[in-house]
Amino acid sequence: MLINWGYISSHLLLGLTFILGFVFLLTKVRIFRSRILKQEFSLRDKLMMVAVFGALGIMGTYIGFRAVDGTANTRAVGVILAGLIGGPAVGVGAGCIAGLHRFTLGGITAYNSAISAVLEGLMAGLVCTHLRKVPARWAYALPLTFVLEGLHMLFLLVMATPVQYEATWNLVQAIIPAMLVTNPAAVAAFIAIFDNARTEQEKVEGKAARLALQIAEKTMIYLRKGLNAESAKQTVSAILETVDALEAVALVSQEKVLAFTDRRGRGGGQELQAPPIQAALEFGFYGMIQNWREFDHRVSAELALEAVIAAPLKDNHTVIGALVFYKATRNSMTSFEVELIKGLSHLISTQLEVGKGEQQAALRAAAEIKALQAQINPHFLFNALNTIVYYCRQKPEIARDLLLKLAQFYRNNLSRIDDFIDLKTELQHIDAYIQIEAARFSGKLSMVYEIPTVNGLTVPPFILQPIVENAVKHGLYPQKTGGQITVRGYRRENRLEVVIQDDGVGMDEETCRRVLLETPERKGIGLVNVDQRLRAIYGEEYGLNIESAKGKGTSVSLAFPLNAQ
Repeated sequence: MLINWGYISSHLLLGLTFILGFVFLLTKVRIFRSRILKQEFSLRDKLMMVAVFGALGIMGTYIGFRAVDGTANTRAVGVILAGLIGGPAVGVGAGCIAGLHRFTLGGITAYNSAISAVLEGLMAGLVCTHLRKVPARWAYALPLTFVLEGLHMLFLLVMATPVQYEATWNLVQAIIPAMLVTNPAAVAAFIAIFDNARTEQEKVEGKAARLALQIAEKTMIYLRKGLNAESAKQTVSAILETVDALEAVALVSQEKVLAFTDRRGRGGGQELQAPPIQAALEFGFYGMIQNWREFDHRVSAELALEAVIAAPLKDNHTVIGALVFYKATRNSMTSFEVELIKGLSHLISTQLEVGKGEQQAALRAAAEIKALQAQINPHFLFNALNTIVYYCRQKPEIARDLLLKLAQFYRNNLSRIDDFIDLKTELQHIDAYIQIEAARFSGKLSMVYEIPTVNGLTVPPFILQPIVENAVKHGLYPQKTGGQITVRGYRRENRLEVVIQDDGVGMDEETCRRVLLETPERKGIGLVNVDQRLRAIYGEEYGLNIESAKGKGTSVSLAFPLNAQ
């Protein structure tokens, strides 16, 4: 039997040209391209690939060339591609679709060809995980497909019944040269197209990511204050200055357009609400129109804007606004703008959440300081006034000095808590407090300062006084005999270490461990607040360190960085 292998091969190549052209167009379709170029696939992605590559397998069967009692076909191209791109599950799924279709056509190899399609999809999928990150994958796909198609031919012969064997052998002889050449070449060509598309996509994503980070760095200072008209204005201006391809940029909230700027410096208002913006605000996904005039001719013509894309801004999964890009030419939005607006909207959302968290932390810290002041002031005030009343009768001069100290204490205690204060001022605050408490102890309380002079050092307000008060209330007062508190400072390289030590009753190891734990049943927040404020301002290594033992007093150490001034 004379077989024209050249004719069969040329016929298959013509069919493959059609398939490859179809596949190439698929890689340009956004919905398909975005799914197959992922590193990880969702169930929906896999189902779509099963359907597409299964259809390619069916198409390959129909463009086959009739030879003896079967056909030389390209069915395996779609099935093997499914496995190489989507993995075993996708390969088996596409193999089932293409194989079932082949089985319905009948013939001596119908059943065996159907099983072979499933097996080829499975084996290609098993190899997929090893080839996912290999460069020049087409060079591996070529011999792999050659081997799989060779096994396909062998499977047909092995599974053929004695009655069918001669016909099957004649069929294999007729189709094997063409299928071992054209199908591997087709798979390798598609993998090359696919890898090239992925490389282009990665370049676009990399460029968009770099640009998004540049813009985020410029806008960070504004967005930390929240999403408002001023921060929105600064943000859209920064985007427009950085991205030359855009004609205009807008930031909108759920209620209104916060800022709109185009290349000619024109502003905008409520009339700029376009369908993509509504898609972002209402449904939380990006929307795009490549020809705006189809939807709103008046506004788009007035502003000379044709293409619009919008992406949502979110606060903890709740859409609070949208970022909008405009271009002057229809059909001009590319994958670069898509990746840029996705990345930038995510970064802006993150910046807004961080800014909101910082504002809440600042408010919480201020509220805790005020609570600490309120907690201390009434009790301290009543005790101080009682002491002053006592000295008014016995020693009026001491009463006068105590009133001055009390006035100084409250002047410092009720001052602004937002700004740092000089270390000397904080020590004066402590001294005023100690002078009043020493009068209550009838001279049994003494204070020693051993602090080196550090010019220009400022500290958070109300940071040392709670430690000293804690030493008086819980260290010295319970032992009734008074005692001494020493404040020492040590300058070590780039930090000033401060140790506040008393010779009071001390505490056991368990109590010492629980002092800085914030628990619901805790009534006082003094040392906990000081510790948390220090860590929040300077870093985790700058918290309080407490050492104590029963009957041996307590030592509290902390530090201030000198290079932070």
